[in-house]
Amino acid sequence: MATTPRSLEIEVLTNAGDLTRWLTDQEKKQLPFANALALTRTAQASQRRVRESLPRNFKIRNKGLPKAAVRHEPAEKRDWPRQESAVFIPARFRFLADHEAGVIRKPTRGHRLAIPRAIKRTARGKIPASKTPSKVRDRKNTYVTDGPFAEIRRRVRKNAKDRRSILYLLRRRVKIKPALDMNLTVATWVTQTHRREFRKAWKQALGKPRYKRALTRRAARL
Repeated sequence: MATTPRSLEIEVLTNAGDLTRWLTDQEKKQLPFANALALTRTAQASQRRVRESLPRNFKIRNKGLPKAAVRHEPAEKRDWPRQESAVFIPARFRFLADHEAGVIRKPTRGHRLAIPRAIKRTARGKIPASKTPSKVRDRKNTYVTDGPFAEIRRRVRKNAKDRRSILYLLRRRVKIKPALDMNLTVATWVTQTHRREFRKAWKQALGKPRYKRALTRRAARL
């Protein structure tokens, strides 16, 4: 199975190998299952909290963005004793991951970044093809100012209903401030939920019919 490219990943893991020293043979067989289940459930809880925080920290136009941009990968029983689960942002949502540590964005093409201002987006938050900087700049009623704080402006009539004149800000670089707090959110929920989830998963593992039959046979031998 192909691995999804990621731009930001936070792992939820434990090194539980030492626990096997005092466990019985049957319990050892159930421990990888219980730990993988606990790690996965902890990652899922952390994922939900990160998704819930996005509308509070950002103006989300696309309501489906939190679900699509914040994913999790379950822990696998076969990876014992080095199991891990991850909460991550796929590479195609790198623009969101930039808000975790903060970055300086520079243009990949051309000399300046175009930051939309009085541009009406689609319902999904995208800029229509007819309103991209190159399309808008070529219109007769627009012009570009010079200097370090250049702008794409439009000429506004006195009786115009929309009086906004700045369509795009043109900047050589833009500083993105840290605002996502994904690492803090995941770390907090790991601390609060992993132990509880492990106890629940451990009880579930010990309640498996196969394990109960083993206990019955052991008691009969005694």
